[in-house]
Amino acid sequence: MLYIFCGPSCSGKSSAASAVRRKLNAQIYSGKDYLSLANEENMAWSEFKKILNMSLMPRCNVIYIITEKDKLNELRQWKNVKICRFEAELNILEDRFAKRTSGKLPQLISDMLKKQTTVWMNEPADLVIDTSKCSEAFVLEKLEKFVNF
Repeated sequence: MLYIFCGPSCSGKSSAASAVRRKLNAQIYSGKDYLSLANEENMAWSEFKKILNMSLMPRCNVIYIITEKDKLNELRQWKNVKICRFEAELNILEDRFAKRTSGKLPQLISDMLKKQTTVWMNEPADLVIDTSKCSEAFVLEKLEKFVNF
């Protein structure tokens, strides 16, 4: 199964993927990691799709974490794809990101988070988790039901 964990930066995608990785026995890929597979982006994406295709095999799970929607529509068309969209209130995203930048959030980052929040708002998904309104335990419980283990 291919699980896509999508949403704005600092919405909890990576933490959630780490939490379910072992139970799913899944490989995790993030963002544009695939660019390391070839010198040219289209070629790298083609190579990465071969890796993602492994998720079609029985008991082979892949979690792909994305913050940009550029490849999402293509991946929606695949068999065995489940999409979980993560979200959080903007002020919480900003607080979380500020912790990554020594407590100070540059305006450029704040603007990026606002844009990402708007871009992902109302994006269709099989499951939506607002991490600003629930505990980590609740997120894990939702994900366990979502991935059926």
